[in-house]
Amino acid sequence: MNISKPIIQVLIDTAIFMEFSDDETLNPDAAVAFMESMSANLKELSEIERVNLLASIKEMGEHYSIDEQKQFLAEIGDKLGLTKP
Repeated sequence: MNISKPIIQVLIDTAIFMEFSDDETLNPDAAVAFMESMSANLKELSEIERVNLLASIKEMGEHYSIDEQKQFLAEIGDKLGLTKP
């Protein structure tokens, strides 16, 4: 299954919003709960789908101009627990 770039972009935008929003914009507990839910759902992907998704996120993340966001996207697989068996 190939995941389309627009869907990956939505996932990236959502993850960046959750990670980098201040406490006044987004309740930190809600952000954590959402990221945990996202992680649980993405863990349902097959190994090859996860590998392809993370490669696409990394590739798309290289085009971000904000270094913190670029670094976050490069490490998102670890942050969401998707690179561990």
